Amino acid sequence: MEIVAVDTDVVSFLFKRDTRAASYEPHLAGKNLIISFMTLAELSHWPLQRNWGEAHHSQHETLHWC
Repeated sequence: MEIVAVDTDVVSFLFKRDTRAASYEPHLAGKNLIISFMTLAELSHWPLQRNWGEAHHSQHETLHWC
């Protein structure tokens, strides 16, 4: 299966179900997606920066950043 690196903006669009994600979806469908360590750091900082509650934080954690 093909591997595609996805940057922070695209991950953010997908996670937030932003309408801008639609333009990327055809390029990502059926692919293994990876992110850089910097994207991981930025996304891991979201719950702290935005002072999310436990439910939202748990949903974010289920995305399996690995």
